Amino acid sequence: VELQPMQHACAKCAATVLPCGDVFVVGGRNSNMSWRVSREGVGRHAAVYSPEADTWSALPSMSVPREVPACTVLSSGKIAVFGDNCDDEDIVEAFDPKQRTWERLPLLGFRARDTPEATHAASVPGGLIVVGGTQRARGKWSLAPAQLFDEVTGRW
Repeated sequence: VELQPMQHACAKCAATVLPCGDVFVVGGRNSNMSWRVSREGVGRHAAVYSPEADTWSALPSMSVPREVPACTVLSSGKIAVFGDNCDDEDIVEAFDPKQRTWERLPLLGFRARDTPEATHAASVPGGLIVVGGTQRARGKWSLAPAQLFDEVTGRW
């Protein structure tokens, strides 16, 4: 079954199912799909799909464009989004569906944008676990350890 088209079609985006059954989609590449290294066409877009109504609704944009992000729903109902952004900072953001606003979360202990295809998140009671990614120490790259984000304390 073909769904209604998205306002901003994308590839390499992230998606997660919200508690209400809607689907949250964020980031990705929306144009210039060539394999060359380029940030042109990388989106800040966020949208939600309602399967019940077969409609897409645009949401406020993220603060940074993300080509291959990761996202998951936190216990609070906010959606944490991180990874592969175009800025120098490795910004972690959370979208609040009730307020329809974005807020920054503390930075990860490693750079999720360096290997975004290998960085994933899963919700756990009170926070989220991030696995994959790389870190740089003393001029060398290594695999990053898994990390737990505690939503109550706001710390990794």
